[in-house]
Amino acid sequence: MLLDIPTTVTEVVFDYETGLVMPDGSTVASTEAYLPNFRVLSCGFSWRDGVNIVSAFVKGEAAVGLCLAQLPRAVPLIVHNYQFERMVTNCRYPFLKLNIAYDTMRLAQVYDNGGDKMAFEVVVDETEVVEYGEMPEIKKVPTAGLGLVKCLFRILGEPVSHKKEAHDWIRANVPEAKKGKEGKFLDRLPDDILERYNVGDTEATLRLYEFVTEEFRRISYDWSLDHSLYKSTADFVVGAKIRGVRVNRKLAITNRDKVEIEIRDIEQAFLTRYASQIAEVESDRLVKWLEKVKTEKGKAKRLAKFQAAEPKAVKEVKFNPGSNAQLQYMFMRKMGMVPKFFTKKGAPSLKSSLLSQWGEPGLMLQKRRKRLIILKQISSLIEVSAYNSRWYLDLKVAQTATGRLAGGQHG
Repeated sequence: MLLDIPTTVTEVVFDYETGLVMPDGSTVASTEAYLPNFRVLSCGFSWRDGVNIVSAFVKGEAAVGLCLAQLPRAVPLIVHNYQFERMVTNCRYPFLKLNIAYDTMRLAQVYDNGGDKMAFEVVVDETEVVEYGEMPEIKKVPTAGLGLVKCLFRILGEPVSHKKEAHDWIRANVPEAKKGKEGKFLDRLPDDILERYNVGDTEATLRLYEFVTEEFRRISYDWSLDHSLYKSTADFVVGAKIRGVRVNRKLAITNRDKVEIEIRDIEQAFLTRYASQIAEVESDRLVKWLEKVKTEKGKAKRLAKFQAAEPKAVKEVKFNPGSNAQLQYMFMRKMGMVPKFFTKKGAPSLKSSLLSQWGEPGLMLQKRRKRLIILKQISSLIEVSAYNSRWYLDLKVAQTATGRLAGGQHG
């Protein structure tokens, strides 16, 4: 397929839909362009021909590549989320020098900085009435954000999402799809719905681009320098994401095991040092657990389960050094400590930075919590580098109100 784009066209919008091709030939929606089995599944294109928006939908990575190759270099391309489209292009079409000139995500950020975080849209979920005959659920949904649908609602005043048809179909036909996570299953869509979804993105992006840039022209604001700096930063981030950061997994696993031993040693030292107080707490917990049952027979059955060391019964009684409520009970009721610092709600504080107010046992627990943080970080690093010993870190360039980069993926 070739795109029939008139020579008078001044901008073209495009948008990839992507996924992983599995060994059995099935696909799984994905944005991890650096993986070897990542593919472009389809692409939508839109441009303005006079007063009308004209769109095209292309399926298959090879066909999409042919269409991209025929785009005139002089015609600037528009996307919503430059980082993603650039990464996909660099990974799947490295031979193409696409002129991806404008990003409506960044333009929207410059326009209103993502909107008011305290502004909400009232949404009535009619499915409760239709499916269950119940009163509809009324929710307040934040309007702030740089996602395309949020920008369309907030900036263009478009109340109905063009993604609704696709999301409704996914929820109705993909049992494992959870509400709000429909984007993970776009590869399951029938071709006609996928086309309307994909082209809906490009047409909406074009409308958003035209509105925001016209507003900038009206107030004589030159956004080109900001855009140039933004794209330059995004290019560096994309390059780093594709390369990944090499991880010494063998050393990481060794360090994880050492930290686990440290944590167990601290816990054992704590349990040994304060064994008598802990025994008192457990005795009180046993009595309280037994008293939840009204009859003597029921209490006897519970006691028998505990004495037989049944896991559920033991869990109800056994002291947990990670429980703030149990620690507070032990420190104040069994050790006679008086706290100096409290939470906003007036409860004695067991915040890590304030554990020293509980003396020696508090300092032991503070050390344990620091080790737990280290353990979580090492374990996460091992997990994210499992594929090929590299960590493909995520950074969002268009994100914060202050201009800082933020962790995580653009949705």
